[in-house]
Amino acid sequence: MHTTALALLLMSAAGAMAQNTTTQKPDVVTTLTGPGELQVGRSARWAMSLKNEGWAVAAQTRTTIVLPPGTDLDIRISLTSPNGYRAVPVNCSYAVLTRTLTCLANNIAVGETRNFNIDLQGPVMPSNLTITANTAIAAGAPDSNLANNSASTNTLVASFTPAITFPTTNARMWMCPGKRELLECSSIPNWALPLDANGQMVVTGVVRLAATAPQGSGTFTMNQYGTWGQLVYSWNLTPYNSRCYQGPVTSYVTGDPYPYEGRVCH
Repeated sequence: MHTTALALLLMSAAGAMAQNTTTQKPDVVTTLTGPGELQVGRSARWAMSLKNEGWAVAAQTRTTIVLPPGTDLDIRISLTSPNGYRAVPVNCSYAVLTRTLTCLANNIAVGETRNFNIDLQGPVMPSNLTITANTAIAAGAPDSNLANNSASTNTLVASFTPAITFPTTNARMWMCPGKRELLECSSIPNWALPLDANGQMVVTGVVRLAATAPQGSGTFTMNQYGTWGQLVYSWNLTPYNSRCYQGPVTSYVTGDPYPYEGRVCH
């Protein structure tokens, strides 16, 4: 190849690379997941993620969610807030008058994902609940693809009466030691709860555990037996959705960091 032609080719390639570098942009993809169904008046978790699938850092993203009427952020009770406070997610703010939740995420690197847990209290009347998250880049290079900046979920809110039959090997129990309610956990641990024809499970080992679950609303009881004697924990369960019952602890060992809420799903 002639020397002049080769030089022109290299200059053209370098120019194209420089132009491509200057036009690189982020691409923030918004994902939102939530419960498919929920008992009227119950609270549940929606999980939102922002992933940068582009070619440049997303300097600052702003995501807004306008809560539908009848829906609010989950209300938490604490020693310092006995009347309750709204559970505003980290890096978010909530405008009561406009019912708008705004979440900020700065400097999302290429390939990085930022996650938000959004705990909401559902309507007290049956409805089809739609939650929508809209994301925009507020500073820095603009988003290269606006088509994936919004995400929605649909939840059936109704009065459920879960049908439970014993025996069952599909039951599970959900608890979060040391927390007043399940939604205070970043992730809620759960365990298999095989129940016999009487709705009981007995585990024998160093510690013997016996659990009794109701077929409907009622008291879920766990008994632990060891060298210290017998420890009894009870929860008052009412419907949570079409498969689960959930409720607050009604008896426990004083000083034991056991959960305030328990859930049994079938």
